[in-house]
Amino acid sequence: MIISEVSTNIENASTTIDDENKPAVVVDDETEARERKIKKSRKKKDRQKEKEAELQKEIEEENANAGPSLRKIELEQIQQVLTPLNLKVSEVDADGHCLYRAVAAQSGKDFMAIRKLAFSEQKDEFAPFCEYTDAIPIFEQYVEKVRSSAEWGGHIELRALGIALNRPIHVYSVQSGKKPLAIHEDAEDDKEPIVLSYHLHYYALGEHYNQVVVA
Repeated sequence: MIISEVSTNIENASTTIDDENKPAVVVDDETEARERKIKKSRKKKDRQKEKEAELQKEIEEENANAGPSLRKIELEQIQQVLTPLNLKVSEVDADGHCLYRAVAAQSGKDFMAIRKLAFSEQKDEFAPFCEYTDAIPIFEQYVEKVRSSAEWGGHIELRALGIALNRPIHVYSVQSGKKPLAIHEDAEDDKEPIVLSYHLHYYALGEHYNQVVVA
């Protein structure tokens, strides 16, 4: 009986020693941090896609319910100028990226690549003219938002893209009349212009850019 108890005690002691000698599980903090960062990035992209999908749905609903409108009148007026030039308006998606999609379609680049080109040249020239808010108080943050989100672009961004691409940009609109608004005309002479149309009434959700192509 005593021998049995001694044997049991030895086994228990041996088990305790073995447990103490087992290596501790080391948590890789860097791996966890990296995984958290990846998950956060995915969630951000998913939210952005949801936002763009909701916007597209609103646009489709608006088009389905709209009758003859200022949009049609405006489009006809622009087309009257384009027809003698053998040109026509070619629609691009209205998802916040319309300006960049229209420029991309005529430059052989992806629209997000075009976004990233904005303000890549002569930054200091544009800083005083950008619209700042409490959420975006400095130029660097403004540039980052332009390059990485669906932030709508306008004349300042077109000017920046003309310089970055070293190409003139011509924008037809009702406001410009028979001659397009010419941006970055001091580009090299052999550079073919990027041709766009600008619409105030294309969508009730806001202003819109399309590309202009050969009819």
